[in-house]
Amino acid sequence: MDKLTGSVFRNMAKSAAIRLEAEKARVNALNVFPVPDGDTGTNMSLTLSSAVEAVLASNSNSIGELAESAAQGALMGARGNSGVILSQFLRGFADGVKGLEEADSVELAQALVKAAEAAYGAVIKPVEGTVLTVGKEAAAEAMRLAKRGGDLLAVLEGALLAAIDTLAHTPDLLAALREAGVVDAGGEGLVVAAKGAFSALNGEASPEELELASMQASGTAAQSTINSVEEHSASTSVSDSPKTGIQETEVVYRYCTEFIVKGVNIDQAGIKRDLEDLGDSLLVVGQPNMVKVHVHTNHPGTVLELCGVRGDLFNIHINNMEEQNREAAKHEHDMTLPDEKPVQPAPQPVSTAVIAVANGVGCIELMKSLGCTAVVEGGQTLNPSTEEILAAIRESGARKALVLPNNKNVLMTARQAAHLSPIPVIVIPTKSFCQGVAALLRFTPEESAEENAGRMEAAIDEIACGEVTVAVRDAVIESRVIKEGEYLGISGGKILTTGTSINDVTMDLIAELMTENSSLITLYYGESVTAETAETLQAVLAERYAVDVEIYPGGQPVYDYLLSVE
Repeated sequence: MDKLTGSVFRNMAKSAAIRLEAEKARVNALNVFPVPDGDTGTNMSLTLSSAVEAVLASNSNSIGELAESAAQGALMGARGNSGVILSQFLRGFADGVKGLEEADSVELAQALVKAAEAAYGAVIKPVEGTVLTVGKEAAAEAMRLAKRGGDLLAVLEGALLAAIDTLAHTPDLLAALREAGVVDAGGEGLVVAAKGAFSALNGEASPEELELASMQASGTAAQSTINSVEEHSASTSVSDSPKTGIQETEVVYRYCTEFIVKGVNIDQAGIKRDLEDLGDSLLVVGQPNMVKVHVHTNHPGTVLELCGVRGDLFNIHINNMEEQNREAAKHEHDMTLPDEKPVQPAPQPVSTAVIAVANGVGCIELMKSLGCTAVVEGGQTLNPSTEEILAAIRESGARKALVLPNNKNVLMTARQAAHLSPIPVIVIPTKSFCQGVAALLRFTPEESAEENAGRMEAAIDEIACGEVTVAVRDAVIESRVIKEGEYLGISGGKILTTGTSINDVTMDLIAELMTENSSLITLYYGESVTAETAETLQAVLAERYAVDVEIYPGGQPVYDYLLSVE
């Protein structure tokens, strides 16, 4: 085969999606942590399905136009960090074949290289041993074979074999994978999709045959079960490595600096390179003529100077987070959740909308009572898509919006939605529900989005958060032996305590988070915990630590308790 045509591309895309749908549960099971902590296989499958729907809806036979449809579909349907990264692979591929009716082996290899580059570009601090490495090595082999004169089939077969080999070696690159005895889940998802695509190309299996196999494996090809056994893979840590342990009260980078750069062909990658060593919480998003920059730094003047040479600066906001920390008062949250969910009136136009992601009736109602304009249902094992978050932003009718993802695996999706938003959006990097609550307690509707964002981000670092859940399999994590069915106490992405008693594990976790300055413990109990059980634990904690202990019915799945210490 000399050329990749539009009709062949359609078949390959459909086959890739069908195979990934059939094998998503196996990909989900490749979790480093033995907890239901996201769904890499499910997220990648749903993202790829959105891409394929867009391809099948197109009447074009141009490889360039079909690839663009796939990229747009994946962009809007992306779920979780793995889905966002997959959407960026497709975006880079589309850029590589832009304007082409058909693609020869060299053009295809070049598009695969662009796909890998785009995926790396979506991650501020890429980590090797993840799906990024798998895609990069596959593209490199494709280019090597194409330059040697390989035809289309030989180039794609070589790329697939390189991906499989690289995936097998991901544990050599990441200690967490090696200790857990698994390969990278995101990389596995990419390989599964690539196998499906290649099987359609070489005639090994038609999309119809794959669809039948998928129906036999999952009961129906249309079924998209979200409540699978989840994985906390290294691909999650690719972009949003969770903070570990209790955060220091001292602010390392004092000034929250945010502004917009307007110009022509602004080099976003160059801005990232210029600023990455000047602070943290770096966000550089936008379009060639307008880029939003956000960074925590001790040198705001240097940041402005470096970006000022790339265009005109607007909406400059510099907030002293250290001063905000000193002045911030402890907030009392004395509220009662209604027994029944009230009928919500149509949202009224606001200056700054607050969009949050949460799961569980009680958690959702609490977010709304604290001032959220809208709550997108989702979180653990149910990551919302870019389109769902974007729809909430659009429907708010606000001039600006703040988004609280409240989950590390929703953070990239939220940022992608912000990038596509018709109004300015600031993503507050909340990685847990409790961080979202702390941030919301600092929100003041009368003040600007930028002023609120500074205070809300500072609040994240002033609270220690944790979760209690049940291990879904045996595992060894950082030399800690874990048995299936044990309770796990987790904070900042680390398992701090384990045991067979939920109360003992919860109290041990809280003990790890307490400091001499702690004055409030808050527990949000999940759908599997009764009010009586939570009240008993509340009394024990109040007596043991002589601090205020508050409990709320969160009703969340997956985690028996979400908790915070402040």
